[in-house]
Amino acid sequence: MRGHMKELVVLTAALSFATVAGAQEFPRVETAPGFMYIHTTPFTGLDHSINCAGFGGTIAVNVTSVIGLAADLGFCKSFSSELSAIDNGTVNGSGGTYLFGPRFTFRNSSRVRPFLEVSGGIVRAKLSCASGNIGNYCNSTGATQLPAGTILTAGYHPSDTSVSTNAPAFSIGGGFDIRVSKKFSIRLVQAEYLYTAFGNDCHFAICNTGTNNSQNSFRLKSGIVVGWGGERETPVLPPAPPPTKTCWDGSTVLVSRECPNRNMALSLSVSEPELCPGNVVTIKPSEGVPGNATYQWSIDGQPISKAAALEFGTNGREPRTYKVSLTAGAAGYNDATTETAITVQPYRAPTGNLDISPSEIWFGEKATVSARVTPGQCGGALRPPVISASEGSVTDNVFDSSTVQFDPSNYKEQRKTIKLVANVSDQRGSIAAEASVVVKKKATAKRLPDIIFPEGKARVNNCGKRVLLEELKPYIDNDPTGKVILIGHIREKEGGAAGLDQQRALNAAAVISAGQGVCYNFAASRIMVGLAGSTEPGGDFQSYFCGTSTVPRTVETAGNQVNESDLNAKYRRVEVWFVPTGAEPPAFANGYKDAASMSVASLGCPR
Repeated sequence: MRGHMKELVVLTAALSFATVAGAQEFPRVETAPGFMYIHTTPFTGLDHSINCAGFGGTIAVNVTSVIGLAADLGFCKSFSSELSAIDNGTVNGSGGTYLFGPRFTFRNSSRVRPFLEVSGGIVRAKLSCASGNIGNYCNSTGATQLPAGTILTAGYHPSDTSVSTNAPAFSIGGGFDIRVSKKFSIRLVQAEYLYTAFGNDCHFAICNTGTNNSQNSFRLKSGIVVGWGGERETPVLPPAPPPTKTCWDGSTVLVSRECPNRNMALSLSVSEPELCPGNVVTIKPSEGVPGNATYQWSIDGQPISKAAALEFGTNGREPRTYKVSLTAGAAGYNDATTETAITVQPYRAPTGNLDISPSEIWFGEKATVSARVTPGQCGGALRPPVISASEGSVTDNVFDSSTVQFDPSNYKEQRKTIKLVANVSDQRGSIAAEASVVVKKKATAKRLPDIIFPEGKARVNNCGKRVLLEELKPYIDNDPTGKVILIGHIREKEGGAAGLDQQRALNAAAVISAGQGVCYNFAASRIMVGLAGSTEPGGDFQSYFCGTSTVPRTVETAGNQVNESDLNAKYRRVEVWFVPTGAEPPAFANGYKDAASMSVASLGCPR
């Protein structure tokens, strides 16, 4: 332990001298009254520790701001319940500490001041009976009951009610003071190791004769600190200021120094920061530049001119942005540099869009054409757009589709895309804006050859079946959702004429809808039947006489042949029409009925 103490003292001294140079004003005397607490196992034979609480104080005389001498005085009293094990009765314990030694305080600008203290001295301990005397273990039962071998400290008798003794003591520890003001601080905590040596004194028969008894204890203190006296700082008078002068900007400098230069307000004035090829612009410095200023112009860092203004031309310069810089200097002013950007623009042709509304029209209708043109760059004024069409015609801003050509042999709806072009130009170039319009021609009903019947008959002969099963069938196959229109006719003087026109049309409908034998399987609901009778002429007569030079010869059974020379054949017929999907059927004054509602299914496939 002595080795550790030596190292601690050396470390403390080193810290003390390191702190002296930075020490501030400090009190000469510090008093610190407060609370004291000791935790110890006082004597051999007592198998548990005891706690001793009380009060104490420290009086310290500071030799320097770091080193001081401290007197530590304290008194505490133990709890009797912790001592009851040694006397079978009630015992009170108390003690006092009388220690002296050096203190090392580490002062700085912070409010927290740590310190270290090493002390030596004596500790006085006292045990007293609350009742009875030493001889009977502090009991009041009377006779002396000390066991054999008990030795009392010299000067004490069994009839005494208390016994006390002194022992050497040593402590080491430290703590923290929190400075509240110049004179007052709070001792937040002071914690110490306390060593005592009570030797082989025996009290109340609790020790063994001949043992050397020592105690290792822990002591804790806190309280307030009051400082007294102290050094005062000697005020230092500032030196007399040197002579100064006031400059143009209001600042003050030494007479021997120059005033600061003025800052030059320099900027560039450019009327056209963007130039087209062939143009020139003059760049000048702003007003307010001193008249005796000198100039240096640069373009992209390359010195160009020392004139008062710069002529920037575009000839020989590629289209891009150029950095133009000017540095100006004058006596009494700081040099100033400013810059601006000049852009040489490339030529860009005009752009435009061509709009057509509506974008789809029926054949014969018109559409509005409008050209939206955006001027280009560096090309001058725009000329009016010129609009043309691949078919049809354009007048002013109107497209007319009435002259668009379609396939006359195509009965279905036809669509044709017509391209329109608007040529837009300026003084240096042109561009073509394109758009298209779709011209549609509606589908038309297709007229097939008529089915011709012999006088007074409604049976479809072989020549008529050829019309239905060979001429009509491709149209039905190509457009299953189209419709077939059959319009029956009858000659006014035809024998047995009642209902003959309807029977002829239904028999023709059965041939393409019965779905058995040679008959086709077209939906009867898509077959429309009209009756012209003998007064309604219907459509033009489309003769179809099998066996002529234009129609291959067809063999007919007896009585079903119709000759081309029969002038009344045009009244004994059924008109055959195919109406494509979306097309309008031919107008018929008497209207149409679908064959399904006329019970065509009951006819079967006619022979």
